[in-house]
Amino acid sequence: MNKRNLGKATGLAGFSLLLFGCAAGGSQYSPEQVLSQALEEQEGVQAYYGEAQMTTSEGDQVIDQYRLKEWVSADGKRRVDIVNSEGDSTEISVNTGTALISYQPLANKAMHFASSEDELSTLTPMSPKQQAEQILSLIRDTHTISAGQEAEIAGRAAHHLIATANEEGKLVGDQEIWVDKENWMILKNVSSSGNLTIDWTYTVVDFEAEITDDLFELELPEDVEWQDLSYMEPKELTLDEAIEYVGKPFSYIPETEELTIGRIEVMELQGEWDRAEVTIEYVKEGVTHFSVTVFEASEQAEEELASLGEEKITIRGQEGSYLEVNEFRSLVWQEEGLSYSVILAHSELTVDEFIDLSEQMIVAE
Repeated sequence: MNKRNLGKATGLAGFSLLLFGCAAGGSQYSPEQVLSQALEEQEGVQAYYGEAQMTTSEGDQVIDQYRLKEWVSADGKRRVDIVNSEGDSTEISVNTGTALISYQPLANKAMHFASSEDELSTLTPMSPKQQAEQILSLIRDTHTISAGQEAEIAGRAAHHLIATANEEGKLVGDQEIWVDKENWMILKNVSSSGNLTIDWTYTVVDFEAEITDDLFELELPEDVEWQDLSYMEPKELTLDEAIEYVGKPFSYIPETEELTIGRIEVMELQGEWDRAEVTIEYVKEGVTHFSVTVFEASEQAEEELASLGEEKITIRGQEGSYLEVNEFRSLVWQEEGLSYSVILAHSELTVDEFIDLSEQMIVAE
């Protein structure tokens, strides 16, 4: 699946933050006011140093646990260090606003990515604060928000919000969120989906910490293995050229009087993904209706497919997945050694209508 379309939310693990109820507390703010204020405060950058712990449990068994340290400067630079349960440093990432360097000490590998600030933000590991902020924006219209018992998190007084999903089976389920009373920063987020529980908790938050420029300069071993993941502009193609990039003939929806191909383009990914993704954009009445991205299937592509939400679909006789987050709608499947990813752009185009439309696909030759 195209990771940029998902915002690598695709860190989709970060979308699973959910449950645990408590008695109501006596806050001077309503739950809706706390939610609104926390969302408004996302825009301002505040320098801080933080430490957090993430624990993933299945029932009573802990299946994954790691610690995170982060430094955020007033001008938006970020450094994130991740340590696993064995105490090993697994990743150090530095985002300067114009470039991202990610170093994996155990593998002695480093990745460099230079692009716009928005593009970089999708690749930098998300902090608990950022994950919870993303959750806040998703639950506002899909959950019932109530007040829980106020608490102290990382030595700071916090409001407690309990968010109950209005519908079952959605990607974002029930949530518990603790919001700093002083500056509205999210300090803790607990979630559960079925038998799985994820707990993000800040243990240290220091707004007085000295954040110096040298924190964002990494000194790496001379023998480190470098990968350059710098963003490349997509290139427009003909249908024949698209086949060459994919490496084999692929299926596409032929044009009709109403539905035409607006453009075909390729994105050549490097480093970890190392593949060419061809995207065909379809237009109806002058407006983008949907797009289909195709690339060679791989084990990594299967993992991406498996991570795309919990709603399974059947398309062209294959098992696929469907994801809906606010206005973003996508479905993916694999067929004949290729992965297909569809973005439904037009609000009136339903999933079922596209599944019916996909039966018209023919092999490009």
